[in-house]
Amino acid sequence: MVFNWSSHGNLSNSSVGNIPHYDPMRLRSFVTFNLYVGALTVVLSFIFNFYIILAFVRRPRLITSFTIQILNFVIIEFVTLIIEGPLNIATFLNPRLFTLKPFCAIYKFGAWTFPSLALLQQMAIGLDRWLALLAPVWYRQKTVAFGVKVTVGLCGSYFLLYLPLFIADVIHTKTVTVGARCDIHRVFVSYQIVVRMITYYLPLFFTYVSYPILLGMIRCRQRRIASSANTRTDKTSMFVTGKRADVDADLELSVTAVRAQTSRKAADRANARRSGNLSMWMMLVQIVCSAPLTVTYTLIQYHPNEAQIPYLHDFNSFSIMLTSLNMVVDPLIYWIFFRDLREETIRLARCRCFAS
Repeated sequence: MVFNWSSHGNLSNSSVGNIPHYDPMRLRSFVTFNLYVGALTVVLSFIFNFYIILAFVRRPRLITSFTIQILNFVIIEFVTLIIEGPLNIATFLNPRLFTLKPFCAIYKFGAWTFPSLALLQQMAIGLDRWLALLAPVWYRQKTVAFGVKVTVGLCGSYFLLYLPLFIADVIHTKTVTVGARCDIHRVFVSYQIVVRMITYYLPLFFTYVSYPILLGMIRCRQRRIASSANTRTDKTSMFVTGKRADVDADLELSVTAVRAQTSRKAADRANARRSGNLSMWMMLVQIVCSAPLTVTYTLIQYHPNEAQIPYLHDFNSFSIMLTSLNMVVDPLIYWIFFRDLREETIRLARCRCFAS
């Protein structure tokens, strides 16, 4: 989930006007604390994601048919930080910017686009894991270009659905009144729900429901593979160490070839296990960090009496801080499971530190 302050973007109503619905915060110190923690995590995630992208650029061999999906996700998060970061800082310092129609339109576009693109890309990572499990022969032949096409296709599909809504809303909006939320569209309500369901709630539902099932299937398969590998090892040992005094050179070469093939398969299984574990941890962290925001933001946007729900907006500020923390944890997960990526990132950091 992408960090986004749109859920409580118009935070400082006291400096704009006396509108109770516009300033629903009750725990002001708690909200301010979440703001500062969120800002710190955004800075850290910007640095971490920058080094990860630079590591992939410096070492193209790190880009495989699976890691291209991770790289695409990191790029989406990095672009989000570049665009949304300055916008959020500007609106925090000057809430009156929300009354400017161009600024409100840009803010609305980012509030809808970047979280949806991130969720769609995470769904692509999940589908990649399902393909690896259900179609292993085809998956081994999958190329990096396929991963790029999947991401481009998802992004293109999103803009094909969302741009008509966004353009119509911009044309319909003549002025932005004080207290109006800049992240809510006010035209084509039925179509708006369709777009939201397809581009946001559907990939979110896929993550919440699909990954526990996928995790269980992967664990069962790993235990089955480990058991069969031990059986094959025992048979190979019996074949090599048996009472065969007339073993010739050709047989020794064949045994060596079998062992080499076994080692390659073991390495492939280890890579698949690391990729699976990485995906599982990514989705687990995402579920924990995004579920509170999904609940609170849905209530804020669609509940008719959301202003009367006590502490809803305060808890929403905490849930937004969790999503920013998610963007810091994701790079740490990459470094834990990808040793080559970790080593290249450390090398880049040391070079830049010594250069300075």
